[in-house]
Amino acid sequence: MLSRFTTIFVRKLATKAGVVAPLSNRVFLFNYFEKPPLEEKEFVKNWTETSKYVQARDHFISLHLHNSKGPNTRFEWVNFVVCDSDDICIFGKPDPQWLERMKEGAKLGLTPKPGQYSEVASYNGNPLDAEPKERSETARFLITGVTADESISAEDMESNWKDWMKTDFIHQQLKGNNNLKDSMLYKLVRSPVPYFRYTVRTELSQMDEKEGYALADLVNQQKCCDGVETFTGFYSIFTNMFYKKE
Repeated sequence: MLSRFTTIFVRKLATKAGVVAPLSNRVFLFNYFEKPPLEEKEFVKNWTETSKYVQARDHFISLHLHNSKGPNTRFEWVNFVVCDSDDICIFGKPDPQWLERMKEGAKLGLTPKPGQYSEVASYNGNPLDAEPKERSETARFLITGVTADESISAEDMESNWKDWMKTDFIHQQLKGNNNLKDSMLYKLVRSPVPYFRYTVRTELSQMDEKEGYALADLVNQQKCCDGVETFTGFYSIFTNMFYKKE
């Protein structure tokens, strides 16, 4: 049993780290796409056909497709999907049509890095919001993918995420910027090929693209602690989708 002192310390540490109670009826997908070996129009066509199929599945809530044109961007596209259950094809329960869509993507040379995540922390300590929201054309994001040695525990990662994942640095650079909203921490639950253990999604209401790409480059120049590596990109919203029954 934890002592009273230890309990208070753990609670203070969780508050400092922005850890909040996850929503029991929300699961999230981040799917990172390295720069595809095809024209944007072809990528968008394939992605749209696949997404419209998912959009009509029960438990789907919404998605935001992020796009980056930055010269140093490793992942040109990042897809973010919200569902109210993992009983859907994108979370390891494929059906024949979904498998066919994945085969078509592979033929085009797409190399996605998907993962199912839970939302575990907010930089500002705000409660998590279950309501799906459309993002406007002015919405901008810094998305940080995080890898870490298996020897580093989830407790240590989540206690130190603001520092180790460079989120403190991002907020320091944007201090006083009224367009900065919040940074949310997502923890990997499962993936066919695990890649990023965590993802941080920092939302801005707007930012000049040149300024945003420069900030992402600056973030990537900062050193992490031993055993932790991050990649940050600057993104705009390419499109939104919400549940639509066939």
